[in-house]
Parts: sequence; C-alpha cells; structure tokens
Amino acid sequence: MKFTSTGLRVGAAAIGMTALFGLSHAAHATNIQVGDFVTPPAGVNVFLAYNDFTTSNTYSPTSGSDITHGTRLQTDVPILRYVHEFQPIDGIPFGVQVIQPIVAFTGNQELGGGGLTHQGGVGDTILSAFTWLISKPLEVQYLNFTYFLTVPTGSYNHNYALNAGNNRFENDLQVDYTQALFGNAKTVHMNIELTGDAYIYGNNNDMLVATAFGAQKATLKTNNTYQIQAWLPYVFSPATAGYVAIGVSKTFGGKGTVYIPAFGASADTGGRTDETQLRIAAGSFVSPTLFLSAELARDVEVKGGFKTAAFFEIRAAKFF
Repeated sequence: MKFTSTGLRVGAAAIGMTALFGLSHAAHATNIQVGDFVTPPAGVNVFLAYNDFTTSNTYSPTSGSDITHGTRLQTDVPILRYVHEFQPIDGIPFGVQVIQPIVAFTGNQELGGGGLTHQGGVGDTILSAFTWLISKPLEVQYLNFTYFLTVPTGSYNHNYALNAGNNRFENDLQVDYTQALFGNAKTVHMNIELTGDAYIYGNNNDMLVATAFGAQKATLKTNNTYQIQAWLPYVFSPATAGYVAIGVSKTFGGKGTVYIPAFGASADTGGRTDETQLRIAAGSFVSPTLFLSAELARDVEVKGGFKTAAFFEIRAAKFF
C-alpha cells in the first residue's frame, strides 16, 4: 500500500482496521426487515427492541488470499428503535423514527494473529423521516422513500482500532417497493420487497494511522456505498401477519482513503463495503400489539472486509 505522492508505506491492518468496523456497521445500519414498509395506522407508535449477534473468522482483502488464521471479529449489538406515524397530509402518510444501537465486542478481536484494540459503548444515533407515495394495504402495494441521518454521538477514541461510533455524519437515501405476487392482505399471499440505498459519508478527521515514522493524525474519506436488498416473504397467516422469507443483500463501493497532513499524501485503506449476503427470516404477531421476528444471515462473498460467518437477529415490536 503506497501513498499517492510518496514512496512511504503503511500497514494495511493499521489503516484499514481503524475504520473497518465503522464501515461495516454503516452498511448494515438500515438493513430492511420483512414488512418494514407496510403502512401502519395513522397516529400509531411502535417501539422496537433488537439484538444483533455477528461473528466472523475470515478477512477478505480486495486482492490475494483470505486471512483466516488468528482472525476473529464478534459483536453483540442491542438496538432500540422508536417509530411514529402521523396523520396523512393530502392523503400521503409519513412518519419519523429514531434508532439507537449499543455495541459490544465479545472476546478477543484479531486479524491474522494480531490483536485489534476495541472499545464498545453507545453507537451513533440514527434519525429518520419517511413517506409513502403509494400505499394500498389491501393490494399489498407500497412505494416508500426514507432518509436516514447518522449523527456521530457514539463512543469513539482514535487510539482504538475498533470503535462503537464512526466519528462522522452519514446520510442514507432509501427507496422501497413492495408488491404482492399473488393473493392480497386478507388471504395467503407472497410479496416481493425491493430496497435500494445510497450511503453518503462525511469525513472522520480524527484518526491515527501507523507509519514508518510512528503514529500520525489522519482523515478518513469514504466513497459512497450502494446497497440492494430483496425479500420474498410468504405470508401463511394473514390474521397474524405470520411469514417465512428468504432474502439477499448486495452492497458495493465504500472505498476508504486516508489523508495524512504531515506527509501531504493519501493512501488506500484497503477497506470496502463489497459483500453479498443470503438471509432467511420468520415472524408473526403473538398478540394484537406485539410482533416477534428472527433473522439468520451469512455472507457468501466479500472484498475488503470481514466475512460474516453468522448473523442472528431477534426483534420485538410493540404497537401502541
């Protein structure tokens, strides 16, 4: 890895790992669950509690062989989310939400036998507003636009390679289209849910990177990440919204670059958000106001990041 304007070298792990967890977390911060874009009744509030567990024992660089020996990244992330649906304006439904993750790194974190310093804690707060341009509940047809703003409120210390917070603002522009393939909301039916995201990152101006001349202050810049998600839920119990589903997610982009003012030069971190993930999920109302769901996922291809061996999520949503 060379600086663009000098022959000096820095270690890929030293640069990449400082930013890598933040990139991975950002790319998955707005992962879509089945039924997220079914319009709730006007005036309703929804409180959701998640727990996301992720484990990896492989790092896949942009080129060369995977690093598996002495490699481990494992996180346990509870998430709290509040959603409010307002009264429609001119027949157009809209609402707001707040999402707050709490990040814990479980056990030792390693890359190629080298330990990765880490600090858990409160993650970055996500603020969001959304609206539907199409909302036809009986036909199960929805077109939704959502904006997410990630605010750098999370725990961050440049002395750690892995942090709960990213120390930068992030924007996510999201569009979703949901359509019943057969049946309707009152009968057994299957839907297709398609979602596209564009993530636009601010800079992290408080990084430390290792160089041949010691640790240097640096700025992390990241190219946009793009994500496509698809779910095929089979709703076998319309009365309880009970479903089973298969899904896929593809992200690409997210090239990371650090600029070191002391050298007046930049370097490619080697970090990317290029991954393909397969998913399965199931959920149902267990009472008129309580919905439970679970999801299991696994990365099948990654370049420039940790490859998730297993992702498991449980979620409870309370309507009031």
